[in-house]
Amino acid sequence: SAPDFVAAYILAYVRLRHGQKWCCGKRVALPIDGANSVFALDGRLAEAFEWQDCELNRVQGKTLCDIFSQFRLAKLPQHVGECVAAWYRGERPLKLMHKIPSAQALLRMQASGERACTAFLDCDLDRVYGHRDPLEFLVHDLSHIEKFVANGMYQQQVGFFAFLRSSCAARHAEVWSDFGHGWRLAWNYVTSDMNASVCHLAATFAAQLMVAVSKKILGVVEDDEEWKDMKADVYPRGKMGPLRVMLAERNLLEQFEVAFVTEVDMVLADHCSRADFAKEVACDPVDLAGRCLGMPFDEWTAPSRAQFLQSFGRLCSDQFQQVD
Repeated sequence: SAPDFVAAYILAYVRLRHGQKWCCGKRVALPIDGANSVFALDGRLAEAFEWQDCELNRVQGKTLCDIFSQFRLAKLPQHVGECVAAWYRGERPLKLMHKIPSAQALLRMQASGERACTAFLDCDLDRVYGHRDPLEFLVHDLSHIEKFVANGMYQQQVGFFAFLRSSCAARHAEVWSDFGHGWRLAWNYVTSDMNASVCHLAATFAAQLMVAVSKKILGVVEDDEEWKDMKADVYPRGKMGPLRVMLAERNLLEQFEVAFVTEVDMVLADHCSRADFAKEVACDPVDLAGRCLGMPFDEWTAPSRAQFLQSFGRLCSDQFQQVD
């Protein structure tokens, strides 16, 4: 199974790197009801791992799933064991891959409710992808799936990525892609390397689009050589303050506001033509900035169309007025 493959991959990597000190002791046992791990570490995998006698005593009768649910592995963050154990239980919508998926592919996956888990096969242990070696890359992917499903935020993230894919991706390809490498990095980051509450996702998207539109209005020319080789997880900060001052000094604020509102209204109108909204909401409007909510994310009441548009407009206004 995919969880068995990843578990064996991580365990082999850690053992090669740390020798017999791969295990740092027991952890509070994680539930593994329904786990489908069948590989016993003192059976079919014993020859591959070449266990020493002291290690055989530790893995006696244990499966790969048992190792991650009962022990702490050297230099690995806590979320790795939790994620792998949950994956065995069928609670992590992960797709195993052996190469880095494109930002477009990751957006498509997240809009469908999945995240990638990349285990490189054609590499040496110390090869660096961006600024991570293969194990660090895999651990980073596992941290993303934990944020994807955490605290009841799964459904809202799937909805947000579906909005980006169905209503924004075409506009990005036709118009926004001409905003320069800074926007390209920002788009790749928001669509493929960011998992958080919809409040944070929407605010980051709005702030980055605002910066890109303002630079277009101001005629700011970015140094392509500086940006072109950067990866998706290295992205420009959405600093609107200095740009707002420049727009005011050149009497371009109104032109910027019209241009930005036009872009936002276009994708929101497309989204509203596709999405199902509540006809009536008996409670306070859902506020994407999170200021009026005192309930868990998974208990949010669906907004009406008018409330959704009002909330998104307020979020954009907040981002414009924010002091950097």
